[in-house]
Amino acid sequence: DNDKNITDFFSFFCVESSIIKNNDVLRVAYLFYYATEVGLTTPPDKEALKTRLNALIKDALILAKKAKLDVFNALTLMDNALFLEQQKFGGGDGQLHYYLFNYRANPIAGGVNAGNRLDEENLSGIGLVMP
Repeated sequence: DNDKNITDFFSFFCVESSIIKNNDVLRVAYLFYYATEVGLTTPPDKEALKTRLNALIKDALILAKKAKLDVFNALTLMDNALFLEQQKFGGGDGQLHYYLFNYRANPIAGGVNAGNRLDEENLSGIGLVMP
């Protein structure tokens, strides 16, 4: 902002994989953490959050392209359902399951509905990233 305060941030990491029978390397980015001050408003303003996250992730995609990364991956956790479709992320072909030893919890939506489609109304409700 004008007072030089940090209002937003994002991070991603890169994993390089060699391509079998080829000398090329596939460089894949994975969205890791992000935050914005818009998410701290009371009451929550989902439309403002959606607008800010779309701008923030658009910047992340631009930086990943400048870093010559080939693919950018993001899961449906956190508030990702608010930007995945608009930023033209393609859906995966399955579901990711976390197995936590000795924990008991109610089912967590994971940012998708029963049809495995993005659910902007009932976001994942959890911000768990385990690389």
